[in-house]
Amino acid sequence: MSSRYDKIVKKGGGGFFGKFMATVAFLGWSALGFIASFIVCMFIESLLPSKHMSDLAVTLIMLPMSIAPMIWMMLPVKKPVKKEKLPAEAKAQARRAKRRRIFARIRKKAGEVTTRMPYFGSMFSRSQILDSIKKENFHPYTAPDGSKRGFVRVSESDKWVMILGRYIPVDLIYGYNKEENVLYTIDGNSIQLPALARSYHIAADIESFFEERGMYYKEAPAYTARNFRSVIAKHGNDLSTADWGRVRYQWEKNIARSAHPDTVVKNGKFKAAIEKNQINPEIYERVLSDSELHIMYNAALCNNVPLEQITDFASYMNEFCVCNGVKVLEMLKYPKNSAGIDFLFECLGDLDEAYFSLAVTVLSKFPRDILTQEIEKRARLYHEAEDALRLAGILFLAKEIKYDIKYVEAVKSGVETTSGLSIDSNIAPSSITGAIETTEDGLAKFVAVSTGAPIAFETEN
Repeated sequence: MSSRYDKIVKKGGGGFFGKFMATVAFLGWSALGFIASFIVCMFIESLLPSKHMSDLAVTLIMLPMSIAPMIWMMLPVKKPVKKEKLPAEAKAQARRAKRRRIFARIRKKAGEVTTRMPYFGSMFSRSQILDSIKKENFHPYTAPDGSKRGFVRVSESDKWVMILGRYIPVDLIYGYNKEENVLYTIDGNSIQLPALARSYHIAADIESFFEERGMYYKEAPAYTARNFRSVIAKHGNDLSTADWGRVRYQWEKNIARSAHPDTVVKNGKFKAAIEKNQINPEIYERVLSDSELHIMYNAALCNNVPLEQITDFASYMNEFCVCNGVKVLEMLKYPKNSAGIDFLFECLGDLDEAYFSLAVTVLSKFPRDILTQEIEKRARLYHEAEDALRLAGILFLAKEIKYDIKYVEAVKSGVETTSGLSIDSNIAPSSITGAIETTEDGLAKFVAVSTGAPIAFETEN
């Protein structure tokens, strides 16, 4: 180890010039120490005019402060340890490892959050919550770009979302305010999320979840509670027994009517088409009010909006927006709405959605011969494809129009089909229309129940 004096000599190039520079620095620091000590001693003497204090100050302050710079210059100095420069790939791996450690700590904290149903837990009994949750399987939310968002988990039925261990029914929340860290509920209240949900990555996951589902509210709209009360009153004021999907759809329609009054809509504020043969994308993003639906109906009736755009099932961003298309087809009536028959049958694929009963109503008004022909064709198609959900919807529709599906009757009587599935004729209660037994690979088994009862599905594997 070398001293500061030696370092200055080296910087000066060594030899006479280097030593000269080091000596000047040495004397300069010594002079600064002497001047500083002299000023301090003069200050002490002015405060305490005493010869003894002056002598003491010279002994204890001037001499040490004058000598200290000399000692400091001659003390050895440790060489700084140079950090080895890591290659770019190693730096990237280190950053990723650091992020993984941070995420692991966040997930650990998230897992420690009590698993419960916030706010709605006061509306439902514990048994009701457990009965709903135990049938669900949750998986990480998949963003539109295909990435998995582990902080938000969605049930397979798409009816529940789990945020930081808290179960929340999707149909009963309509908005998210990232700044306030709250979720908005359809009854006019809000759910305060844990402080952990304010972290950047968790908030981004929640925001992405709502954005993918179409238009959502970042602030509570006007008359939220009043619109909810008017809807829930039709269900006996008991949310626990109400059909959440249909309650939410009617609530959305009431909110749309409040946000877009009839007078404003009729004054041309709402357009069915944004340009020629291009439908207004709002039909896919939010629930339309009755006045807006009527404008869309007139445009479709006059062929100003292509019917194939109204019946583009995949373009609708959530199940409530699909109801817009069904309602327009209902207003068009047969035969104008016949081009939308595939769309309507697509709506029979999930009995739990708000659009299911609306689609059943529209289809039941089709001419019976055309409708029964479609039912027979699709019953065979879905049975051979082993699509239990869609087949259940077909059976429900047939029950509504009091039609016995010939294909189903043939399968129930033991006639083999190309799919290898058969309907057990031993299942004979009057409430049961039919059952599909499990195939060898254990794909699906379902029981179709009479109108008004749920359809239960059991899946092996």
